[in-house]
Amino acid sequence: MLIQFGHTHLILQAHWIGYNMGVYARLNANNIVEECIVASAEFMSKPSRGVSNPSEWVEVTDVAAGASGTVSIGSEYKPDEDVWVAHKPWESWVLDDTGLDWKAPVDKPADFQDKPYAWNEEKQIWEEQT
Repeated sequence: MLIQFGHTHLILQAHWIGYNMGVYARLNANNIVEECIVASAEFMSKPSRGVSNPSEWVEVTDVAAGASGTVSIGSEYKPDEDVWVAHKPWESWVLDDTGLDWKAPVDKPADFQDKPYAWNEEKQIWEEQT
Protein backbone atom coordinates (compact mmCIF):
# COMPACT_ATOMS: atom_id res chain seq x y z
CA MET A 1 0.00 0.00 0.00
CA LEU A 2 1.23 3.49 -0.87
CA ILE A 3 -0.16 6.91 -0.04
CA GLN A 4 1.66 9.62 -1.95
CA PHE A 5 1.75 13.33 -1.18
CA GLY A 6 2.49 15.70 -4.04
CA HIS A 7 5.04 18.47 -4.35
CA THR A 8 3.15 21.01 -2.27
CA HIS A 9 4.25 22.22 1.16
CA LEU A 10 2.71 19.55 3.32
CA ILE A 11 3.53 18.66 6.89
CA LEU A 12 3.26 14.99 7.74
CA GLN A 13 2.76 13.50 11.16
CA ALA A 14 5.36 10.76 11.47
CA HIS A 15 3.32 8.35 13.59
CA TRP A 16 0.80 5.96 12.07
CA ILE A 17 -0.93 3.94 14.78
CA GLY A 18 -2.29 0.50 13.95
CA TYR A 19 -0.60 0.12 10.57
CA ASN A 20 2.73 -1.38 9.60
CA MET A 21 3.51 1.75 7.62
CA GLY A 22 6.15 4.44 7.78
CA VAL A 23 6.76 7.92 6.44
CA TYR A 24 9.55 8.14 3.85
CA ALA A 25 11.14 11.25 2.37
CA ARG A 26 12.79 11.39 -1.06
CA LEU A 27 15.90 13.57 -0.95
CA ASN A 28 17.71 15.45 -3.70
CA ALA A 29 21.52 15.63 -3.96
CA ASN A 30 21.57 18.37 -1.27
CA ASN A 31 19.49 16.29 1.19
CA ILE A 32 16.41 18.48 0.70
CA VAL A 33 13.02 16.71 0.87
CA GLU A 34 11.30 16.70 -2.51
CA GLU A 35 8.52 14.25 -1.81
CA CYS A 36 6.97 12.36 1.11
CA ILE A 37 5.03 9.12 1.07
CA VAL A 38 3.49 6.70 3.54
CA ALA A 39 4.35 3.10 2.67
CA SER A 40 5.30 -0.25 4.11
CA ALA A 41 8.97 -1.21 4.54
CA GLU A 42 8.38 -4.08 2.11
CA PHE A 43 7.13 -1.67 -0.57
CA MET A 44 10.16 0.59 -0.05
CA SER A 45 12.67 -2.26 -0.24
CA LYS A 46 12.24 -2.89 -3.96
CA PRO A 47 11.94 -0.77 -7.08
CA SER A 48 8.35 -0.30 -8.26
CA ARG A 49 6.23 2.07 -10.28
CA GLY A 50 5.91 4.35 -7.26
CA VAL A 51 9.52 4.16 -6.06
CA SER A 52 12.05 3.85 -8.87
CA ASN A 53 15.17 4.16 -6.70
CA PRO A 54 14.73 3.10 -3.04
CA SER A 55 18.20 4.47 -2.13
CA GLU A 56 16.92 8.05 -2.61
CA TRP A 57 14.45 7.58 0.25
CA VAL A 58 14.98 7.95 4.01
CA GLU A 59 12.55 6.69 6.63
CA VAL A 60 11.39 9.44 8.95
CA THR A 61 11.60 8.24 12.53
CA ASP A 62 10.01 9.96 15.52
CA VAL A 63 13.45 10.55 17.02
CA ALA A 64 14.96 12.03 13.85
CA ALA A 65 11.91 14.22 13.24
CA GLY A 66 12.40 15.86 16.63
CA ALA A 67 9.91 17.02 19.20
CA SER A 68 7.42 18.21 16.59
CA GLY A 69 7.40 14.84 14.84
CA THR A 70 7.05 16.52 11.47
CA VAL A 71 8.95 16.67 8.21
CA SER A 72 7.82 18.64 5.17
CA ILE A 73 8.64 19.24 1.53
CA GLY A 74 11.69 21.54 1.59
CA SER A 75 13.04 20.24 4.92
CA GLU A 76 16.74 19.39 5.06
CA TYR A 77 17.99 16.03 6.30
CA LYS A 78 21.32 16.02 8.18
CA PRO A 79 22.41 12.37 7.95
CA ASP A 80 25.42 12.71 10.28
CA GLU A 81 23.10 13.78 13.12
CA ASP A 82 20.01 11.92 11.82
CA VAL A 83 17.90 15.07 12.20
CA TRP A 84 15.60 17.15 10.00
CA VAL A 85 15.60 20.94 9.72
CA ALA A 86 12.39 22.62 8.56
CA HIS A 87 12.52 24.73 5.40
CA LYS A 88 13.48 28.38 5.94
CA PRO A 89 10.21 30.27 6.56
CA TRP A 90 11.53 33.76 5.67
CA GLU A 91 14.67 35.02 3.97
CA SER A 92 15.77 37.05 7.01
CA TRP A 93 15.51 34.16 9.49
CA VAL A 94 18.58 32.30 10.74
CA LEU A 95 19.15 28.98 12.47
CA ASP A 96 19.30 29.11 16.26
CA ASP A 97 22.22 27.83 18.36
CA THR A 98 21.05 24.22 17.98
CA GLY A 99 21.13 24.50 14.19
CA LEU A 100 17.69 22.90 14.07
CA ASP A 101 15.14 25.70 14.44
CA TRP A 102 14.68 28.97 12.53
CA LYS A 103 14.31 32.25 14.38
CA ALA A 104 13.42 35.75 13.32
CA PRO A 105 16.00 38.55 13.51
CA VAL A 106 13.73 40.19 16.10
CA ASP A 107 12.62 38.36 19.26
CA LYS A 108 8.96 37.49 19.63
CA PRO A 109 6.95 39.98 21.73
CA ALA A 110 6.60 39.19 25.44
CA ASP A 111 2.86 38.55 25.00
CA PHE A 112 3.33 36.28 21.97
CA GLN A 113 1.60 33.36 23.72
CA ASP A 114 -1.43 35.51 24.62
CA LYS A 115 -2.04 37.42 21.38
CA PRO A 116 -1.95 36.45 17.72
CA TYR A 117 1.16 37.76 15.92
CA ALA A 118 2.49 37.27 12.41
CA TRP A 119 5.94 37.99 11.05
CA ASN A 120 6.13 40.90 8.55
CA GLU A 121 9.18 40.19 6.40
CA GLU A 122 9.10 43.56 4.64
CA LYS A 123 9.06 45.58 7.87
CA GLN A 124 11.10 43.04 9.85
CA ILE A 125 8.68 43.13 12.80
CA TRP A 126 6.11 40.99 14.57
CA GLU A 127 2.67 42.48 13.91
CA GLU A 128 -0.28 41.86 16.17
CA GLN A 129 -3.20 40.42 14.23
CA THR A 130 -6.59 41.93 14.94
